[in-house]
Amino acid sequence: MSAGDIVAAGRREGSVHDPNLQSLRKAARVTVVATFCFMVGKYVLHDSQLTVMATFTAVALTGIADFGGSPWGRTRANLAAAAAGLVLVPIGTWVSQVTWTASVAMFLVVLVVSFSGIYSGYFAAGSMAVILFYVVASGIPAPASAIPARLEGVALAGGLATIAGVGLWPLYTRNSLRERLATALTAVSELLSALSFDAAVEPEELERRRAAPRQRARDVRTYQATMGPQGAAGPTSVQRSQMALLHGIERMEDVINRLLDALVATMARTLDACARSLLDQGDPPELGPVLSAKEDFIAVAEEALGDLLAHDADHALFASRVDRTLETRELATGVLMAAVHTRIADGVDAIISTEMPGPATLRPVTPGDSRAWHKWARRARNNLSLGSVHLRNSLRLAVGLTLARIAVGALDLQHGFWVVFATLTILRTTASTTRATAVEALAGTVLGFGAAAGLAAAFGGHLLAYAAVLPIVIFLAFYTATVVNFIVGQACFTVLIVVLFNILQPLGWKIGLLRLEDVAAGAGVGVAIGLLIWPRGASGQLKGALADLLECGRAYASRTSRALLPGVAEPLEADELRKRVLGVAVRTEDVFAQYLGERKGGADPEVWSAILIAGHRLWYSADVIASMQAPEDTPCPCSGFISALEHCTTRVSDGYGDVAHALRSGALVRGLDSPDALTHQLGPQATGCAQAMEGSSQPAEVMSGVHLFELRSWLLELTDDLRQLEQLVLTLDGQAQPGRDGSEGVSQDGNQLPASGEATRI
Repeated sequence: MSAGDIVAAGRREGSVHDPNLQSLRKAARVTVVATFCFMVGKYVLHDSQLTVMATFTAVALTGIADFGGSPWGRTRANLAAAAAGLVLVPIGTWVSQVTWTASVAMFLVVLVVSFSGIYSGYFAAGSMAVILFYVVASGIPAPASAIPARLEGVALAGGLATIAGVGLWPLYTRNSLRERLATALTAVSELLSALSFDAAVEPEELERRRAAPRQRARDVRTYQATMGPQGAAGPTSVQRSQMALLHGIERMEDVINRLLDALVATMARTLDACARSLLDQGDPPELGPVLSAKEDFIAVAEEALGDLLAHDADHALFASRVDRTLETRELATGVLMAAVHTRIADGVDAIISTEMPGPATLRPVTPGDSRAWHKWARRARNNLSLGSVHLRNSLRLAVGLTLARIAVGALDLQHGFWVVFATLTILRTTASTTRATAVEALAGTVLGFGAAAGLAAAFGGHLLAYAAVLPIVIFLAFYTATVVNFIVGQACFTVLIVVLFNILQPLGWKIGLLRLEDVAAGAGVGVAIGLLIWPRGASGQLKGALADLLECGRAYASRTSRALLPGVAEPLEADELRKRVLGVAVRTEDVFAQYLGERKGGADPEVWSAILIAGHRLWYSADVIASMQAPEDTPCPCSGFISALEHCTTRVSDGYGDVAHALRSGALVRGLDSPDALTHQLGPQATGCAQAMEGSSQPAEVMSGVHLFELRSWLLELTDDLRQLEQLVLTLDGQAQPGRDGSEGVSQDGNQLPASGEATRI
């Protein structure tokens, strides 16, 4: 085989196990920076404290964190992480000689640093590296006089890691999810263009365009379900925006096929701009055109509906016009939100106001704006709950590393920071994965101990021989862990530890034995913590989180509905309910994102995703309706219709409550009446209201009637969503296959599921 054949084979192998040679680039980068730092500290500056800290700083920044993103983003992230190290290293050194102070500080540092990952992807990616600064500083006892040398080591390696991050084989890849989202948005835009008044599209082409959005959305969802975990701190704001775009695309596809209006041209242009922006072929979409077009449409549509209600008592015709208007309004809001989320995904800050009315109230966040600080504070408050996976993960890690540090002091273990580092490496979000990782770590350490013992026997006391193989073992430790498997990587890392510390303090093969003891101790702590603290991880939390989302969503939706009913009191504050449901929605997304990284079988993730979307749709549609305000002190001659709508609101709210209770406890699910049945039940009261409004000359009274019919349309839509949600919940227990049309499901044995009103158990 020629040299060219070998290179080609290596590239083919890399394309399978190491896409874009990412692991090769990373391992080479760590090798260059860590080796340089070690050699300078050991053989040029002759300072062991500087050498150790510089080497582990290089490992932390280029090996553990390895920040991605733009060159400027990588530079800022590396400099910020190094700056954090300059703060934590003195703290760790000051407390390193007393076990209880080192342990208390360990808990606080790990908790704060890990929890800070809620603020950005860079915070999340760098949290483990920053924690390592404190682990090394406090795990290797030293007097305060060692602080200057240690800080010099952090500064040296931090500067080199920053340069290497953008100068040594950096990898800049396109986001495949962005491309798929852009394709789906283009499909929606083309469908809207085909439905515009001036479009001339053949029937076959129109059918193709109608089918394309759903196919593209399914492709995005399949790709998203197969993606790896989204980081220790859950999805970033950009990833949340991408998920929201997918939810919006699916909902827009549902609505588009039921409407035709002049607003579609503006919406099509906005979606086309979103797609071009995601493909890096244009500027982020502007919000003004679609927001202005939506407001104009609402004003004209409500005036037309008022005229129709005052002059025509045919409630069926009027109700169909209201349905069309509400669907168009929801679609326009969906397009507006697609533009907002595209801007966020492109790094252009734009947040949705927490003030009413609705999600169409947008406010940009500028640097130095006090609202940015409020946003950070709100995010922290939202996650200061045991329902937050971020707080759970932070507490689990903080307790685990603290107990490991206590064990080091209590057992007087040599090189005790290896115990803490082993716990840091092994601890996962579930007991099962922690246990499996611990077994692999011990197996790899045993293999590495055998290899290191042979190496020590061969080299004896020749330090230059150890120095010569140091770059090789650094490279293998970081390359094999991802390209081969964790066991081989752990074995190579054990050899690296033996080589590194034999150069600093020659002990031969005994260092390998100490390493084995410390890894066993760290693994024991990790397994114990995994079993004791939330052992099921997000898998045990997902049903409860979804139930909370439905509970908060139904409370907000019920309050929104009752606010539009004249004379119906609703004491709860809408703003507070909205803030609560938004916070729960974000926490539920975080739980679902972690679940995707943990899952090993169980229910189809698309079922969980569909339930999550249903929960989002509940509060989101309430936001759209909440922008309508009931006229104050206006008599309404539709008391019967108001009572019927209030009763319908209660039934729909109770239906969502039943599903939430079923998710949380496995209780009975009682099916709600179909939208057709509710339409029939509301018919006489709706007809009476339309007849009472006929000939009215009071605009406020007529507009109150229009809002009642809009509320009716929304409640019927929620009823349809609820029936589909019930089928999804039944699917979790293998009893039904969900359908998008709201029809009765079919169990896996082919039997029809119970009709509405009959009880079933999940």
